[in-house]
Amino acid sequence: METDMVAMMRRAHGHCQDPASVTFSVLSLAMHFHCWLSFFITLYYKLPLKQDRTGWNMIVCVVMGVAQIFLWARWAAVSRHPSNWKLWVVVIASGLAMLLEIYDFPPYGGYFDAHSIWHLAIVPLTILWWSFTRDDAEFRTSSLLKKFKTKAK
Repeated sequence: METDMVAMMRRAHGHCQDPASVTFSVLSLAMHFHCWLSFFITLYYKLPLKQDRTGWNMIVCVVMGVAQIFLWARWAAVSRHPSNWKLWVVVIASGLAMLLEIYDFPPYGGYFDAHSIWHLAIVPLTILWWSFTRDDAEFRTSSLLKKFKTKAK
C-alpha cells in the first residue's frame, strides 16, 4: 500500500525530470558533500532508461530538493555573506515552489495548474539565484585578493 506522499508524487507524472532542476540539485549536493557525486550522476543518468520508474524518480527528486533546500538554508544561517538575503529568498521560495510540484492540482478555471505556476515562479528565482552566484564570485574573489595582498606584504 502506498503512502499519501508516494501517491501524490505518482500523480505528478514525473514533472521533476527537468534536467536543469536535477543537475542543479546534484551540483548543490556535490558542493556540500564532495563525495557521493558519482552516485548522484549515475542515478540521474540511469533513471530515464526505465520508463516504469516515474514514482521512484519523483521520490529521488523530492529527497534531493529537500536536501538541497536544507543545506543551502544551513549555509545561509552560518554565513556572513553580504548577499545572504538573496539566498534566503531563493531557499524559501524554492521550498514553496516545490510544494506546487508535489501537490499538483488540476487547471484552475481551465487555465493555470500547479505545474504552470511552478514554471512562472522559477523565472524570477533563477534570476535572483544567478545574481547571488555573481555576488558570491565577487565576494570570494575580493576575499582571496585581500589574503594574497596581505601575504605579499
